[in-house]
Amino acid sequence: MKGLPPEIQLLIVEILDVLDIFHLQQTCKYLYKLIEAFDHVIWRKCLQRQCTQNGLFWPSYRKHATSDEFKSACTANLRFRNTSRKWEGRSASHIPSTVEMLEFDGVPIHEFYLVPGGRFLITFHHFYFRVWSLYPSALWNGAPKVGYIDEYRMQYPFSAIAYVNVVNGSKIDLLLYWTTESDLEDQEMTSLLRLEITIKDGSDIAFSFRKLGLIQFLHDEDEGWRPEGVVDDVRDWELFSNNEFVFYVNGSGIHGFKIPPLQPITEEHVTLSSFSDTRLSSSFLIPHIRPYYIADSACIIGPENCSPVSDQQPVIYIIKETEDGDGDNDSNTFLLHWYQFRFNSSDPGSSTLTLLDTTSLNYDDKNSLSTRRTYYAWGDQIAIIWEGTDEDDSERPHTSFYLSLSTIPSSPSLPSSTHPSTPNSHGKKKENSKILPFARYPVAPDDDDTVPVPLGHAFCPHTGKAAVRCWIPEDDECWIDWYDFVARD
Repeated sequence: MKGLPPEIQLLIVEILDVLDIFHLQQTCKYLYKLIEAFDHVIWRKCLQRQCTQNGLFWPSYRKHATSDEFKSACTANLRFRNTSRKWEGRSASHIPSTVEMLEFDGVPIHEFYLVPGGRFLITFHHFYFRVWSLYPSALWNGAPKVGYIDEYRMQYPFSAIAYVNVVNGSKIDLLLYWTTESDLEDQEMTSLLRLEITIKDGSDIAFSFRKLGLIQFLHDEDEGWRPEGVVDDVRDWELFSNNEFVFYVNGSGIHGFKIPPLQPITEEHVTLSSFSDTRLSSSFLIPHIRPYYIADSACIIGPENCSPVSDQQPVIYIIKETEDGDGDNDSNTFLLHWYQFRFNSSDPGSSTLTLLDTTSLNYDDKNSLSTRRTYYAWGDQIAIIWEGTDEDDSERPHTSFYLSLSTIPSSPSLPSSTHPSTPNSHGKKKENSKILPFARYPVAPDDDDTVPVPLGHAFCPHTGKAAVRCWIPEDDECWIDWYDFVARD
């Protein structure tokens, strides 16, 4: 490499990941000096690439100015992984962390979204969603501080967040959902509003909001599409989609349904046929290696980020199952079956579903654990936040939050067939990682509205930070507990 022109050497270094850059510096003094001489450019481009590849919001790092700051941001996940290995090597009863209480000046919070990158937070409540900046506590004399930035007011109070995605590292794509009554008798209007959030040009934290589209469906309670011949309770399913198909995942496998054409009734609305008139037949079924008992919706765990299913990017999802497979959540050992779905757009029926591995997770507490049906991914790592209540506690019961970190199993040499009769030798059980608690909250008695209630959580695998939203019913007070798993390392 020394024989190459310096500009070519730099181009090679700039496309390497963090560990490769460190290893290259250790090979010879010349390369060490080269990287040190151009460290600002190298680490800045490395961070930009991480943002694009892992869905981080690049404006989170607008305040970074020095090579050390860019390098620290690039190595944040590496430090978090090293810290997690120490947890697994110790007989620890919990994950050590620093905790800060983030207050929002009395602003109510119905839901929140931690923007990947760890600097910005979006909160939602009725007509408004607001953007906040999380500042390092050192800038505020040790007192945690959240800075209000901007807000967007909607025409109707929203019901739920359909999805939030970071696009190309520079935009936040947001889809909100709500239902309102119609002027027609026994009719409702379901609305989906798509918005785009960006940083204004030349600004550090000034945001702009752009409405990308509004879709409204006029319907009554019994209208929609129902999959034929599968199950009626779609709550126990996980869903993926693209422009042509909706993919339902249940215990038997992946069912692909071709999206029927929508029939507009006006320029502004679309009608859905009734359930009885439109029972869709599956276009194809890609079975699991065997049927699984799905006790509840939290037994199928999919990615946090919502991206259309394509040929280029396989989908990883996990099926949680107890050791005996009966769905009994009282056991403190359960299995995770890791599946990879690879879509074939030219012949959807020949798409493949591969059992990558089956791992065993053990934890010490007696809690029955559930999750929010999503995982957080970074490179080849997957993090899952679990929740459980220790009803058998001799004192007051507590709701606990746990964190598990796993490496995505590598693809086996032979994928599963699209036919259920084909054998598969993969999926032998092995222990892959530990589950450890990081937060405990007392469960309030039914008649006590003064005890904080944890209502939601989020995690940023890049920075190794978690957030838990808390609420006191009596005075409707909200705040977020901010857990940093790397600061004390």
